[in-house]
Amino acid sequence: MRVLFGIVLLMFLLSSGHAQPASGTTSLFDSGWRFHRGGAQGAEKPEFNDKTWRAIDLPHDWSIEDLPGTASPFSPDAPSQVSGGFTTGGSGWYRKTFELPAGAAGQRVQLMFEGVYMNAEVWVNGQSLGRHPYGYTSFWHDVTDLVKPTGPNVVAVEVHNQGANSRWYSGSGIYRHVWLSVRAPVHVAHLLYHAGGDGRRGAGAGRYHARQQKRPSRGGDAHNPDSQCQGPGSGQNRI
Repeated sequence: MRVLFGIVLLMFLLSSGHAQPASGTTSLFDSGWRFHRGGAQGAEKPEFNDKTWRAIDLPHDWSIEDLPGTASPFSPDAPSQVSGGFTTGGSGWYRKTFELPAGAAGQRVQLMFEGVYMNAEVWVNGQSLGRHPYGYTSFWHDVTDLVKPTGPNVVAVEVHNQGANSRWYSGSGIYRHVWLSVRAPVHVAHLLYHAGGDGRRGAGAGRYHARQQKRPSRGGDAHNPDSQCQGPGSGQNRI
């Protein structure tokens, strides 16, 4: 009887998994971006015309690109001087138009950034998701209520790397992978590392934990014990 019950339960789980093909998928979100170095008034709006911007794939670092009007990325007047390798930071914009995978309707949709240097503000379809100031931690946003299940969606990211803010070369821009995750409404949250409420590191300061997420979160921060951060670091699909 127990064997029969186990077989029936397995068949039920397999059939329910096929009923939601997009649930639990994580796709690499690196291709098809456009980049502009400098300011861009209104670039967070979906209707903004970015056709003249440079087409790129992530990861991307504009600090190692030649300065406008020169044949070198280096400047003796760079604010960071030797600490930043005499490269300049400044401001930059990234935009991407995308559609959700088939079957995403009714699922939770999350946008995850492994690393943006620095002071990154993210918009989806013209709505600000907030600013992530630190350049070395991953963060994510639940965008379920902002994206359209069908038709084009637009994500825009503004990045500011101003002044002398690092003791070594940091680069500028979205320098790590971005991921789009589609999950069931009730799912196990990301496994994350929390460095303590005050950002201290040391024995006993950090902890790993995973929990079931039933309600959406606006985003994640590595120094907030109630948020989820850190991208998955691996994936097979691309969007």
